[in-house]
Amino acid sequence: MLIALYVLLIGSVWCWQPHVLPWQTVWQLLLAALLGLMLYRQLRKPQPTGVVNLSEDGKWQWLDGQSSPMQVTADSRVTAWLLFVSLQDALDHRQRQYLCIFRDAVSVADYRRLCRILSLGHPSSLEGN
Repeated sequence: MLIALYVLLIGSVWCWQPHVLPWQTVWQLLLAALLGLMLYRQLRKPQPTGVVNLSEDGKWQWLDGQSSPMQVTADSRVTAWLLFVSLQDALDHRQRQYLCIFRDAVSVADYRRLCRILSLGHPSSLEGN
């Protein structure tokens, strides 16, 4: 899915209307090269995996034994192919973490459960502090 997104972005660079910018071909080459470099770095970076415990009220706990508890915030979003999860640290309210979870990264049942929990909105008592 990540590769398809970058291919779409690089392809859109070459769909610009011709002769709009001075040195347009140079700008397009630089932007396409930059996007290619970003894709290469994303593919080389080890993908984080982990086991998480998520309660129905939006309490998120990584089960690595080293992370502090988090709370799902109302900034989280649900789409048909991607979940954008916004987490706020339960102990340090200024710390936030953002995750993108693609549909094929988890089982169908887990994706549906995540969608349901994120759709509730969970305006936690932590927000705004």
